[in-house]
Amino acid sequence: MLRPFLFLALLGPSLVMTPTLAAPLGPSIGADDVPCNASNLGDPEIDRSPIWAMHFGRYLYLLGREMFWPDLDQREKFSIGVVGWDDLAEDLGTRLDGRSIAGLPVEIKSLDAKTLRDHKGDFTVLFLSGTDGPTPDSSIEEALNRWSRKKDKQALIITDGGEIATSDLSFRRSGEGANIGLCIVQQEQNLQDKGMALPVPFLQRICP
Repeated sequence: MLRPFLFLALLGPSLVMTPTLAAPLGPSIGADDVPCNASNLGDPEIDRSPIWAMHFGRYLYLLGREMFWPDLDQREKFSIGVVGWDDLAEDLGTRLDGRSIAGLPVEIKSLDAKTLRDHKGDFTVLFLSGTDGPTPDSSIEEALNRWSRKKDKQALIITDGGEIATSDLSFRRSGEGANIGLCIVQQEQNLQDKGMALPVPFLQRICP
């Protein structure tokens, strides 16, 4: 009975996390050091700051652990591709160092639009940054379309807030200052087509 409430606490806006889930931060980095404000989207320096990377990394880690992954027994590793956000890939690498997801070793790949376009294999999770704000990076969606045409792809595709027709989830920034967090937009039909559904704790974080 307590499990959903524990996950809601971990998914909440507070920056205080248990040591096992939090990526280590330098002593000089804190909520007051980075002017995080979800109402000021469109500034890549803020949108991709270490604080936001920590929030997105936490959501991706927990989602990977709690999601039902169809046909996972046919994979040799749990592969997470991160496009356009090196700090997030680094956070995930630290967060998942020595861990497995669903019994599989985890592989983190940091990519840009070009390397995604040229990538031949599939991912378990593909995260796309640069999709939100007043001037989203059009090269990301173009690369995604090119990559997805090569063969049948079953990756769970997540954006950093932008709406892309082929994406399954969007993690949107919310709040400001020390009270920043994320809410979720799901494309239910896309998820159903892949045999997936959001775990209950994440359904409590759907954007209003």
